[in-house]
Amino acid sequence: MPEAPHLRVSKKSKVSATVAVCSALVVFLYLFAITNTLSRITTSSTRIQEQKWSWESPESTRAISCDRTHFEYDMCYLKHPTIMDPTSAIFFTEDPTNSTPQLMEKIRPFPRNFKHTPINVVRQLTLTTAPPNVSCAVTHTSPALVFNAGGDWTTNYYHSFNEIFIPLFITVDTFFPDHDFVIGIFNCSHGWVHHYNDILSTYTRHQIIDFNQETATHCFPSAIVGLISHGASTVDPTLQRRPHPKSLLDFRAFLTAKYSQSHHAPPPPWTSKGKPRLVFLNRNGTRGILNVDNIRRAAEDTGFEVFIFEPSRESSMHEAFRVIDSSHAMIAVHGAGLTNMVFQRPGSVLMQMVPAECYWLASLCYGKMAVRFGLEYIVYNIDQDETVSEWDKTRGVVPLENWINNKEGLQFKLDLVKVKRHLKRVYERAKKFMHKESLSSSYKIKLSWGQK
Repeated sequence: MPEAPHLRVSKKSKVSATVAVCSALVVFLYLFAITNTLSRITTSSTRIQEQKWSWESPESTRAISCDRTHFEYDMCYLKHPTIMDPTSAIFFTEDPTNSTPQLMEKIRPFPRNFKHTPINVVRQLTLTTAPPNVSCAVTHTSPALVFNAGGDWTTNYYHSFNEIFIPLFITVDTFFPDHDFVIGIFNCSHGWVHHYNDILSTYTRHQIIDFNQETATHCFPSAIVGLISHGASTVDPTLQRRPHPKSLLDFRAFLTAKYSQSHHAPPPPWTSKGKPRLVFLNRNGTRGILNVDNIRRAAEDTGFEVFIFEPSRESSMHEAFRVIDSSHAMIAVHGAGLTNMVFQRPGSVLMQMVPAECYWLASLCYGKMAVRFGLEYIVYNIDQDETVSEWDKTRGVVPLENWINNKEGLQFKLDLVKVKRHLKRVYERAKKFMHKESLSSSYKIKLSWGQK
């Protein structure tokens, strides 16, 4: 029997009402989800902002709190006025809670906990809430960041960057983005602070304090003791709490900002146009290349303009930057000099010449570092028949039993056919980088003209 018209209308009304209710519910749930997400983002952002100074209270009720949970480093925080006695290496800090017993912590503030660093190069510091037996001689209004420079360990160029300059970059960005703090350093080798004062002074507005040279006590409103390390030559954005985490490329930009405007070094040595520029980083003496002139001619025949750079411990970082930043490629035998890759532009080429039995160390120290800096990385494995023992040249090639034991007595006479094959690979990538650089420059020029 056919339905009455009013029944059909009633059913349609019920369906429409049901659809309307369901639609409203979907819209409500959608808006609720968006609101909840935005709330979490806002809360997370606020939490990040609050954590910028969270060093003051890892344990908020303690005058001295230490974080010893990291593989690479320890850090301690003194949140109240502190007296530093450099002669005894003791920090006396106030304790408003008058804790009993009095607090005491000891720390070796050098970011190399897990490695075999000679213990005598890292002086132990004492932090205590005991009543001070000294008074203030020099009073500072800014907090202190104190660390150990590792003595002669950091006369090695690589270790200065790996254990000091990169960890210092991370630590300053984490706790002192305004650079309003005082750097205090223990265990500097002779002349280390003076040699690296240019880069050290870039981190802070204040004069660097070398506690090796101090006998006067220094007073600070608060202090952090130690440096943050993310691992060997690493700046890991995932381990940072600030809104805009940094990477190793930001560290490179930091160096560029410092040295690109420098007037302390001669202009780059390049004279040719249209050729990729190759820096041949050669070592004097141990691990040097005996047929360096042949290698240079081979590189020039490949199409490079070549500059042989032989840095020493006294070499200026201004000079190194001017030479290497303006190049398209660099080649060098494994060693601390390869740390100069920090001055290479991302996209340029690095070839590491790796002695026999040193492949694992070469990758650990410099191979991974090159990739993190955005370089095109090539390995030249030096065979044993290209290796000459300095103390037994009459025998020519000497098999290596252990590279670690023999490394200081080695020199190399490289196979020119093999070298040319590798140089061709370096040239092809350097040429490509130079071409991209040229296109980028042309685009910028056109863009600037278009804006006029």
